[in-house]
This record gives sequence, structure tokens and C-alpha cells, in this order.
Amino acid sequence: MGRLSPIERDVFTLTVRGFTAKEIANRVSRSPKSVENARARVRRKLGLKTRAELVSVAMNVGLLRPGD
Repeated sequence: MGRLSPIERDVFTLTVRGFTAKEIANRVSRSPKSVENARARVRRKLGLKTRAELVSVAMNVGLLRPGD
């Protein structure tokens, strides 16, 4: 997680909480395309391919709890 930039951390957190790219873009004042690019960087940096893998990592580092 330390390898992620602040915007990548925000996008990661909002993605695992179920927000769409458009919703995230509105929250972080970026374009949906920028959000998609940040998601791709997060996946690449963490070596993940699916949203399920992102959720698993989020749970392991305490960003997400079962039932959230």
C-alpha cells in the first residue's frame, strides 16, 4: 500500500467500497478516465487483476471489514 500515491489510495478505497468510476471521479475531482487510469496503476503496482483481489487486499490491510 505504501507504493500507492494519495490519489491511487483514494481510488483503491472507493473502488473496493463499490463506487463506480464516475462516482469516484466526482468525489476526488478527477475525470472518470483519470480514475480508470489510477485503477490500472493500482492493479499493476499491487499485482492484482480483479476487483475481488482488490477487495481481498483491502480486507487484509484493514480498509474493509466483512459486511462493509
